[in-house]
Amino acid sequence: MPAVAFRGAVAGLGVGTALLAVTGLVAGSGPAGAAPQTQTFSFTGAAQSFVVPANVCQITVAAFGAQGGGQSSTGTADASAESAPADPSPQPGLGGEVRATITVTPGETLSVFVGGKGGDGTTSASASANSASASATPGTGGFNGGATGGTNTATATESLIGAAVASAGGGGGGASDVRLSSNTLADRVVVAGGGGGAGGGGATGSASSPPTSANDNVIAGGSGGAAHGAPGSNGTGTNPGGGGGGGTSSSGGAAGTGTGTPAQAGTLGTGGEGGSASGKASAAGPPQTAATAATAGGGGGGGTFGGGGGGPGMATANGSTATASGSAGGGAGSGLGPADATFTDNVQSGNGQVTITFDITNGGCALAVAPPPVVASVAATPRFTG
Repeated sequence: MPAVAFRGAVAGLGVGTALLAVTGLVAGSGPAGAAPQTQTFSFTGAAQSFVVPANVCQITVAAFGAQGGGQSSTGTADASAESAPADPSPQPGLGGEVRATITVTPGETLSVFVGGKGGDGTTSASASANSASASATPGTGGFNGGATGGTNTATATESLIGAAVASAGGGGGGASDVRLSSNTLADRVVVAGGGGGAGGGGATGSASSPPTSANDNVIAGGSGGAAHGAPGSNGTGTNPGGGGGGGTSSSGGAAGTGTGTPAQAGTLGTGGEGGSASGKASAAGPPQTAATAATAGGGGGGGTFGGGGGGPGMATANGSTATASGSAGGGAGSGLGPADATFTDNVQSGNGQVTITFDITNGGCALAVAPPPVVASVAATPRFTG
């Protein structure tokens, strides 16, 4: 409308006020046709950063915790031959998955932590005439909260031994998380828990039969807990270790039970160490002496709160048989996310992963509505005739 006509229309209203209604545009509108983008963060063993792009106020996070460690083998040896058969029974827990949409501020820097897989327990075995030895070293904990298996190395050595056996627990898997503002545990907004480490297996040795280290003499350890917050399973045998508890939303998982160096409970962000049984059990023949070494429990997984460590199995002798019972698996760490987050257990093998998806054309920022301009009242000028 031309300015003169506008002024005339206002004047024709007498005393009045002109108001303009202004509808704001969505802050964050960008180039037409741009597709959502995804940035993937893989395991590095250190904190990583994500800078929120301009015009983005919401992001979707998919976080995957890391798997716990297993055991590479159960080391066994006898006085006439050396062997180290694999024991596939105890399985480490896999990492959990969390998917969530969170609110962010354009330009802010988020810290991203990707969990590392728990280390596998390792063993060694050796034999010579009339002597045999087996030792085990537990797996280390995965980056970002995974705990180591039992801290002791078990060794059994006897003269005229029938069989020496040892097996170590795996380390707990690390959690994967995203943190606002800084890299402290208090700033975590999304956490995918790590799986628990598998417990070390045991075995039996007989003093009344020829030396043997066959697979059927192996006693299984307990499997690690599957995130989020599942307990580790108990070992097997006469005096097995008890499974570590899973982490919860408010506390760490309980320590698994057993005899020897005790397992540790989980704490904020960190799993508990697996327990380690001390010593060995020996049984006298004839025709030989048999001994078995006690084993170590699996470490707890990292999480919002970590899982408890698996308890150690106990080595005992009964007549002419020496037995090392299986140790227990570590508990899994718990997860964290907003109310509408989705949680899936036991899905991630190996190291963890985090992906962040965002859309610069529809970034979720709030509507910005411009206030109406203030227009001065315009009074009509009276005209007098006559």
